[in-house]
Amino acid sequence: LLPMHVTLVPQYMLFNSFGWVNTILPLVVPKWLATDAFFIFLMVQFIRGVPRELDESARIDGCGHFRIFGRIIMPRALPAIGTTALFTFIWTWNDFLGPLLYLNKDSMKTVPLGLNAFLDA
Repeated sequence: LLPMHVTLVPQYMLFNSFGWVNTILPLVVPKWLATDAFFIFLMVQFIRGVPRELDESARIDGCGHFRIFGRIIMPRALPAIGTTALFTFIWTWNDFLGPLLYLNKDSMKTVPLGLNAFLDA
């Protein structure tokens, strides 16, 4: 739940020790590990909105925890998952600071860094 600017230096040191600097991995892997607290909050609030009666009726029908999650909760959470995926893609696509720190090769530059090169020239 810390802002990105607080964890910037330790995260860079960690990615550098992994050998991920100048690769696409520091831009993609943290997004797949749900590092944005907003989306965790969004998913929790959406799942809390699913009526408990559905869980109870599935339990009476003999479903276990994983089957309730897979057959009851997940199909109802698809709109929230789609929203999370869409916003994560847009925010990652428009990210400027991450690629500026982790990508040093010109061949690896993203669109925002390429557009910034026109301003600096």
